[in-house]
Amino acid sequence: MDKRTSPSSDAWLPPAGTMGIYHITCLPTGCAYVGSSDVIRRRWQKHRTLLRGNRHHNYLLQAAWNEHGETAFTFTMTEVITDLDLLIAAEQRCLDAAKAAGPTFNIAQDIASPYRGLVHTDEARAKMSVAIRASMTPERLQAMRERVQGEQNPGGKMTEATVLDIVRRLLGGEHPREIGASLGVVQESVYQIRSGRTWKHLVTAEQVTAMKAINQYGNRWKGVVPEELREHGRRLGQSNKGKILSPQRVEQISRRARGTGNPKVKLTEDQVREIKRLLVGSTSYKDCEILAVQFGVTPSTIYRIKTGETWTHVTSEPEPLGQLTFPIH
Repeated sequence: MDKRTSPSSDAWLPPAGTMGIYHITCLPTGCAYVGSSDVIRRRWQKHRTLLRGNRHHNYLLQAAWNEHGETAFTFTMTEVITDLDLLIAAEQRCLDAAKAAGPTFNIAQDIASPYRGLVHTDEARAKMSVAIRASMTPERLQAMRERVQGEQNPGGKMTEATVLDIVRRLLGGEHPREIGASLGVVQESVYQIRSGRTWKHLVTAEQVTAMKAINQYGNRWKGVVPEELREHGRRLGQSNKGKILSPQRVEQISRRARGTGNPKVKLTEDQVREIKRLLVGSTSYKDCEILAVQFGVTPSTIYRIKTGETWTHVTSEPEPLGQLTFPIH
């Protein structure tokens, strides 16, 4: 089907309710705009109104309309579609055919996802950046914050009543871990309320100051550190004040906690020696990640061995760089 009409005349337009594919063609250039609609007559009238008002969304079509004039364009009904579910696929097929035949006004390459493959120019990005920054007034920012704060946040999991209960229990000296477990919220959320980072519209600055003043980390004293314990710490500090440990004592303490003497250690000296041998000449952190899997530790542990931050008392005889191998299984 190929029916044409000039922009200025509605003498021939498909009957109301006709669905299908259309082309808006610029005769001097042969360039066309391919579109589809479930009501062709209404869609063409809307295109014409926007073009005449110099406010069409397709700047390429608008520029050609402004340059060549209304009489240089024709509207063509190219295909009638009777099934709405087939409309998008038909438009994509017609657009691909039009692009293969020559230039088109269409900016989108994928009808189902119009912005796929669309790349803005540097000038366009700069304009968008300026426009967005100008629109971010203090009033708009405040309105955006209010839309997502508290119970209005679509991702929020706590109510105002729950937050007030958390504040009350924190002021009572309970540990955030206990509060989170009893209320079914993560411990970090309780810490954020305690520090005043969230629910600021509900938790006052005075409450935040009071919560921070209470030692809730020890969980041994359920609140403020007892004065007798503070006094014990002061006496212990005074008794050790001015004491200088002998080199022998320092070495003894150092040996007790380093290497295999450390109760938390996961590596043996032979394993550390092997790690140092394998890392000779290596400059990539990826090698540390590979060895971490092999020896069952974290990559940062391997990296600290490599840089000499830990296991400094263990040395190895390095192999030449050309013989470096990683027996990873």
